[in-house]
Amino acid sequence: PEGYDVSIVEFFDYSCGYCKKAQAAVSDLVNEDKKIRIIYKEYPILGQASKDMSVVAVAVNIIDPSAYKKFHDALMKSNAHSKDEAIKTKCTKV
Repeated sequence: PEGYDVSIVEFFDYSCGYCKKAQAAVSDLVNEDKKIRIIYKEYPILGQASKDMSVVAVAVNIIDPSAYKKFHDALMKSNAHSKDEAIKTKCTKV
């Protein structure tokens, strides 16, 4: 957002249970303070499935950057464990 005064860099893996739990706290922070900028860094370290899901998310960002956040949130809330499941992840814009 314009006028942000804090930047948070979030390194995450779509296969990481801790990352998924932290997502709720990050979302709460952003909802409470509209001057926080989140920088998402794909960090797929937990195997091939992590890499595959990250590739799908990056592709979403390339195709429609405005859809990435909704896709990211939906994938973090999902139980997807493969590229095919990531592609089928339902969110409002993708």
